[in-house]
Amino acid sequence: MELRHLRYLVAVAEEGRLGRAAERLRVAQSALSRQIQDLERELGVALFERTSRGLRLTPAGRAFVDHARRALAEVEAGRRAAQAAALDGAVLRLALPDWASGVRRVTASVDAFRRRTPGSAVELDPTPWPLHPTALREDRIDVGFGIGVAPSDFAPDLDAVWLADESSSYVLLSATHPLAPRDSVTLGELGDLPLLVPGRDVNPVLYDHMVGAARGGGVEPRIAIAPPSFAAGVSFIAAGAGWTFVTQSTLDDPPPGTVVRRVEGVHKALGMFVLHRAADARPVVRTFVECVAAEFAEARGAE
Repeated sequence: MELRHLRYLVAVAEEGRLGRAAERLRVAQSALSRQIQDLERELGVALFERTSRGLRLTPAGRAFVDHARRALAEVEAGRRAAQAAALDGAVLRLALPDWASGVRRVTASVDAFRRRTPGSAVELDPTPWPLHPTALREDRIDVGFGIGVAPSDFAPDLDAVWLADESSSYVLLSATHPLAPRDSVTLGELGDLPLLVPGRDVNPVLYDHMVGAARGGGVEPRIAIAPPSFAAGVSFIAAGAGWTFVTQSTLDDPPPGTVVRRVEGVHKALGMFVLHRAADARPVVRTFVECVAAEFAEARGAE
Protein backbone atom coordinates (compact mmCIF):
# COMPACT_ATOMS: atom_id res chain seq x y z
CA MET A 1 0.00 0.00 0.00
CA GLU A 2 1.34 3.41 -0.99
CA LEU A 3 0.37 6.96 -0.09
CA ARG A 4 -1.09 7.48 -3.55
CA HIS A 5 -3.61 4.71 -2.84
CA LEU A 6 -4.81 6.68 0.16
CA ARG A 7 -4.95 9.95 -1.78
CA TYR A 8 -6.90 8.29 -4.56
CA LEU A 9 -9.33 6.70 -2.09
CA VAL A 10 -10.04 10.01 -0.36
CA ALA A 11 -10.52 11.84 -3.68
CA VAL A 12 -13.00 9.27 -5.00
CA ALA A 13 -14.86 9.25 -1.67
CA GLU A 14 -15.17 13.05 -1.70
CA GLU A 15 -16.05 13.42 -5.38
CA GLY A 16 -18.38 10.41 -5.64
CA ARG A 17 -17.44 9.85 -9.29
CA LEU A 18 -14.29 8.45 -10.85
CA GLY A 19 -14.25 11.06 -13.61
CA ARG A 20 -14.33 14.02 -11.24
CA ALA A 21 -11.76 12.43 -8.94
CA ALA A 22 -9.45 11.70 -11.87
CA GLU A 23 -9.72 15.30 -13.04
CA ARG A 24 -8.95 16.56 -9.54
CA LEU A 25 -5.93 14.25 -9.23
CA ARG A 26 -4.83 14.88 -12.83
CA VAL A 27 -4.60 11.17 -13.61
CA ALA A 28 -6.33 9.01 -16.21
CA GLN A 29 -9.67 7.61 -15.08
CA SER A 30 -8.62 4.08 -16.06
CA ALA A 31 -5.44 4.35 -13.96
CA LEU A 32 -7.43 5.64 -10.99
CA SER A 33 -9.88 2.74 -11.29
CA ARG A 34 -7.01 0.22 -11.32
CA GLN A 35 -5.43 1.76 -8.23
CA ILE A 36 -8.71 1.57 -6.29
CA GLN A 37 -9.11 -2.08 -7.36
CA ASP A 38 -5.53 -2.82 -6.24
CA LEU A 39 -6.29 -1.29 -2.84
CA GLU A 40 -9.47 -3.34 -2.50
CA ARG A 41 -7.59 -6.53 -3.36
CA GLU A 42 -4.90 -5.76 -0.79
CA LEU A 43 -7.48 -5.06 1.93
CA GLY A 44 -9.70 -7.94 0.88
CA VAL A 45 -12.85 -5.80 1.05
CA ALA A 46 -14.98 -3.73 -1.33
CA LEU A 47 -14.56 -0.03 -0.60
CA PHE A 48 -17.19 1.34 -3.00
CA GLU A 49 -20.53 0.33 -4.42
CA ARG A 50 -22.09 1.75 -7.55
CA THR A 51 -25.37 3.68 -7.33
CA SER A 52 -27.44 5.68 -9.80
CA ARG A 53 -25.63 8.78 -8.53
CA GLY A 54 -22.11 7.38 -8.82
CA LEU A 55 -19.90 5.68 -6.25
CA ARG A 56 -20.74 5.33 -2.56
CA LEU A 57 -18.51 4.05 0.23
CA THR A 58 -19.37 0.67 1.66
CA PRO A 59 -19.35 0.27 5.47
CA ALA A 60 -15.79 -1.06 5.13
CA GLY A 61 -14.90 1.92 2.93
CA ARG A 62 -16.29 4.40 5.46
CA ALA A 63 -14.28 2.78 8.22
CA PHE A 64 -11.07 2.80 6.21
CA VAL A 65 -11.32 6.28 4.69
CA ASP A 66 -11.25 7.89 8.15
CA HIS A 67 -7.92 6.21 8.84
CA ALA A 68 -6.68 7.19 5.38
CA ARG A 69 -7.45 10.85 6.04
CA ARG A 70 -5.65 10.74 9.38
CA ALA A 71 -2.64 9.03 7.79
CA LEU A 72 -2.42 11.66 5.05
CA ALA A 73 -2.76 14.45 7.62
CA GLU A 74 0.08 12.95 9.66
CA VAL A 75 2.29 12.69 6.58
CA GLU A 76 1.58 16.33 5.70
CA ALA A 77 2.33 17.38 9.29
CA GLY A 78 5.57 15.40 9.12
CA ARG A 79 6.51 17.04 5.83
CA ARG A 80 6.01 20.48 7.28
CA ALA A 81 7.93 19.60 10.45
CA ALA A 82 10.84 18.32 8.35
CA GLN A 83 10.80 21.47 6.23
CA ALA A 84 10.69 23.68 9.30
CA ALA A 85 13.69 21.84 10.78
CA ALA A 86 15.58 22.17 7.49
CA LEU A 87 14.73 25.88 7.38
CA ASP A 88 15.99 26.64 10.88
CA GLY A 89 18.43 29.51 10.43
CA ALA A 90 17.71 29.84 6.70
CA VAL A 91 17.48 33.33 5.19
CA LEU A 92 15.13 34.24 2.32
CA ARG A 93 16.12 37.29 0.29
CA LEU A 94 12.82 38.63 -0.97
CA ALA A 95 12.06 41.55 -3.28
CA LEU A 96 8.48 42.81 -3.13
CA PRO A 97 6.26 43.93 -5.99
CA ASP A 98 4.86 47.44 -5.85
CA TRP A 99 1.64 46.82 -7.75
CA ALA A 100 -1.39 47.44 -5.57
CA SER A 101 -2.86 44.01 -4.84
CA GLY A 102 0.57 42.39 -4.91
CA VAL A 103 1.92 44.19 -1.87
CA ARG A 104 -1.01 43.24 0.36
CA ARG A 105 -1.09 39.61 -0.69
CA VAL A 106 2.68 39.14 -0.58
CA THR A 107 2.77 40.70 2.90
CA ALA A 108 0.18 38.13 4.00
CA SER A 109 2.32 35.43 2.39
CA VAL A 110 5.36 36.56 4.38
CA ASP A 111 3.30 36.27 7.58
CA ALA A 112 2.22 32.74 6.59
CA PHE A 113 5.82 31.82 5.76
CA ARG A 114 7.03 33.02 9.15
CA ARG A 115 4.35 30.98 10.91
CA ARG A 116 5.41 27.86 9.02
CA THR A 117 9.13 28.47 9.44
CA PRO A 118 9.67 30.29 12.75
CA GLY A 119 13.40 29.56 12.66
CA SER A 120 13.97 31.29 9.31
CA ALA A 121 14.48 34.96 8.49
CA VAL A 122 13.27 37.19 5.66
CA GLU A 123 15.51 39.92 4.25
CA LEU A 124 13.53 42.45 2.19
CA ASP A 125 15.30 43.84 -0.86
CA PRO A 126 14.31 47.23 -2.37
CA THR A 127 14.94 46.27 -6.02
CA PRO A 128 12.04 47.58 -8.18
CA TRP A 129 9.96 44.70 -9.53
CA PRO A 130 10.80 45.23 -13.25
CA LEU A 131 14.42 44.47 -12.25
CA HIS A 132 13.61 41.30 -10.27
CA PRO A 133 14.57 38.91 -13.12
CA THR A 134 18.01 40.55 -13.37
CA ALA A 135 18.45 40.52 -9.59
CA LEU A 136 17.62 36.80 -9.53
CA ARG A 137 20.10 35.95 -12.26
CA GLU A 138 22.78 37.97 -10.46
CA ASP A 139 21.99 36.08 -7.21
CA ARG A 140 21.08 39.26 -5.31
CA ILE A 141 17.63 37.94 -4.33
CA ASP A 142 16.06 34.49 -3.95
CA VAL A 143 12.45 35.30 -4.84
CA GLY A 144 10.95 38.12 -6.86
CA PHE A 145 7.88 38.93 -8.92
CA GLY A 146 7.02 39.73 -12.49
CA ILE A 147 4.19 40.64 -14.84
CA GLY A 148 3.73 38.87 -18.14
CA VAL A 149 1.27 36.99 -20.29
CA ALA A 150 2.68 33.46 -19.84
CA PRO A 151 5.59 31.75 -18.00
CA SER A 152 7.45 31.62 -21.31
CA ASP A 153 7.76 35.42 -21.16
CA PHE A 154 10.54 34.92 -18.61
CA ALA A 155 14.05 33.60 -19.23
CA PRO A 156 14.39 29.78 -19.17
CA ASP A 157 16.73 29.94 -16.17
CA LEU A 158 13.86 31.39 -14.10
CA ASP A 159 10.88 29.45 -12.77
CA ALA A 160 7.71 31.55 -13.10
CA VAL A 161 4.70 30.39 -11.06
CA TRP A 162 1.40 31.96 -12.11
CA LEU A 163 -0.52 33.73 -9.33
CA ALA A 164 -3.41 35.62 -10.95
CA ASP A 165 -4.62 37.35 -14.09
CA GLU A 166 -5.89 40.91 -14.05
CA SER A 167 -7.44 43.15 -16.66
CA SER A 168 -4.97 45.79 -17.78
CA SER A 169 -7.58 47.86 -19.63
CA TYR A 170 -7.17 50.80 -17.23
CA VAL A 171 -5.08 53.95 -17.23
CA LEU A 172 -3.54 55.95 -14.42
CA LEU A 173 -3.93 59.72 -14.77
CA SER A 174 -3.25 62.78 -12.71
CA ALA A 175 -6.21 63.65 -10.49
CA THR A 176 -6.06 67.14 -12.04
CA HIS A 177 -6.31 65.91 -15.64
CA PRO A 178 -9.44 67.18 -17.47
CA LEU A 179 -10.53 63.55 -18.02
CA ALA A 180 -10.26 62.66 -14.32
CA PRO A 181 -13.98 63.24 -13.53
CA ARG A 182 -14.98 60.69 -16.20
CA ASP A 183 -15.71 57.01 -15.49
CA SER A 184 -13.95 55.92 -18.69
CA VAL A 185 -11.75 57.42 -21.39
CA THR A 186 -10.56 56.62 -24.90
CA LEU A 187 -6.91 56.55 -25.83
CA GLY A 188 -7.51 59.22 -28.45
CA GLU A 189 -8.66 61.62 -25.74
CA LEU A 190 -5.25 61.43 -24.07
CA GLY A 191 -3.85 63.37 -27.00
CA ASP A 192 -0.10 63.98 -26.93
CA LEU A 193 0.27 63.19 -23.22
CA PRO A 194 3.23 60.77 -22.99
CA LEU A 195 2.74 57.10 -22.22
CA LEU A 196 5.16 56.27 -19.39
CA VAL A 197 6.59 52.76 -19.80
CA PRO A 198 9.64 50.97 -18.40
CA GLY A 199 12.48 50.78 -20.89
CA ARG A 200 12.33 47.84 -23.26
CA ASP A 201 15.82 46.82 -22.13
CA VAL A 202 14.45 46.62 -18.57
CA ASN A 203 11.14 44.83 -19.20
CA PRO A 204 10.50 43.97 -22.86
CA VAL A 205 7.26 42.09 -22.11
CA LEU A 206 5.64 45.02 -20.31
CA TYR A 207 6.95 47.54 -22.83
CA ASP A 208 5.54 45.56 -25.77
CA HIS A 209 2.26 44.94 -23.94
CA MET A 210 1.66 48.63 -23.20
CA VAL A 211 2.75 49.93 -26.58
CA GLY A 212 0.76 47.18 -28.30
CA ALA A 213 -2.34 48.02 -26.25
CA ALA A 214 -2.09 51.67 -27.28
CA ARG A 215 -1.63 50.81 -30.95
CA GLY A 216 -4.45 48.26 -30.74
CA GLY A 217 -6.65 51.10 -29.49
CA GLY A 218 -5.84 53.11 -32.61
CA VAL A 219 -3.20 55.39 -31.09
CA GLU A 220 0.50 55.72 -31.86
CA PRO A 221 1.72 56.62 -28.36
CA ARG A 222 4.22 59.29 -27.53
CA ILE A 223 6.55 57.19 -25.38
CA ALA A 224 8.46 58.38 -22.34
CA ILE A 225 10.70 55.98 -20.43
CA ALA A 226 9.61 55.74 -16.79
CA PRO A 227 11.77 54.85 -13.78
CA PRO A 228 11.88 51.10 -13.06
CA SER A 229 9.93 51.59 -9.86
CA PHE A 230 6.18 52.01 -10.32
CA ALA A 231 6.09 54.15 -7.17
CA ALA A 232 8.66 56.54 -8.66
CA GLY A 233 6.79 56.74 -11.95
CA VAL A 234 3.59 57.64 -10.12
CA SER A 235 5.10 60.94 -8.99
CA PHE A 236 5.49 61.98 -12.65
CA ILE A 237 1.91 60.98 -13.42
CA ALA A 238 0.54 62.80 -10.36
CA ALA A 239 2.34 65.93 -11.62
CA GLY A 240 0.60 65.59 -14.98
CA ALA A 241 3.69 64.51 -16.95
CA GLY A 242 2.10 61.42 -18.50
CA TRP A 243 -0.13 58.39 -18.10
CA THR A 244 0.32 54.63 -18.00
CA PHE A 245 -1.63 51.40 -18.16
CA VAL A 246 -2.43 49.72 -14.84
CA THR A 247 -4.28 46.60 -13.75
CA GLN A 248 -7.76 46.49 -12.30
CA SER A 249 -6.66 46.05 -8.68
CA THR A 250 -5.23 49.58 -8.74
CA LEU A 251 -8.85 50.75 -8.65
CA ASP A 252 -9.02 49.69 -5.00
CA ASP A 253 -6.25 52.03 -3.87
CA PRO A 254 -5.02 54.53 -6.48
CA PRO A 255 -1.75 56.29 -5.55
CA PRO A 256 -2.17 59.77 -4.05
CA GLY A 257 -2.73 62.46 -6.66
CA THR A 258 -3.94 60.01 -9.32
CA VAL A 259 -7.14 58.40 -10.60
CA VAL A 260 -7.73 55.10 -12.38
CA ARG A 261 -10.09 55.06 -15.35
CA ARG A 262 -11.26 52.27 -17.64
CA VAL A 263 -10.14 52.52 -21.26
CA GLU A 264 -12.85 52.04 -23.86
CA GLY A 265 -12.02 49.71 -26.72
CA VAL A 266 -9.01 48.08 -25.04
CA HIS A 267 -9.31 44.49 -23.80
CA LYS A 268 -6.04 43.27 -22.35
CA ALA A 269 -4.96 41.20 -19.37
CA LEU A 270 -1.68 40.51 -17.61
CA GLY A 271 -0.57 37.67 -15.38
CA MET A 272 1.15 38.06 -12.02
CA PHE A 273 4.00 35.60 -11.38
CA VAL A 274 6.32 34.73 -8.49
CA LEU A 275 9.85 34.11 -9.74
CA HIS A 276 12.88 32.19 -8.54
CA ARG A 277 15.93 30.62 -10.13
CA ALA A 278 14.96 27.32 -11.75
CA ALA A 279 18.04 25.64 -10.29
CA ASP A 280 17.25 26.80 -6.74
CA ALA A 281 15.38 23.90 -5.09
CA ARG A 282 16.12 24.91 -1.49
CA PRO A 283 13.27 24.36 0.98
CA VAL A 284 13.30 28.03 1.98
CA VAL A 285 12.44 29.06 -1.58
CA ARG A 286 9.98 26.24 -2.22
CA THR A 287 8.12 26.93 1.02
CA PHE A 288 7.72 30.63 0.34
CA VAL A 289 6.48 29.97 -3.21
CA GLU A 290 3.89 27.58 -1.73
CA CYS A 291 2.78 30.28 0.73
CA VAL A 292 2.39 33.01 -1.87
CA ALA A 293 0.63 30.68 -4.33
CA ALA A 294 -1.81 29.64 -1.58
CA GLU A 295 -2.50 33.27 -0.65
CA PHE A 296 -3.32 34.26 -4.23
CA ALA A 297 -5.41 31.10 -4.73
CA GLU A 298 -7.45 31.98 -1.64
CA ALA A 299 -7.93 35.52 -2.96
CA ARG A 300 -9.12 34.19 -6.33
CA GLY A 301 -11.57 31.87 -4.58
CA ALA A 302 -13.02 34.78 -2.61
CA GLU A 303 -13.72 36.85 -5.73
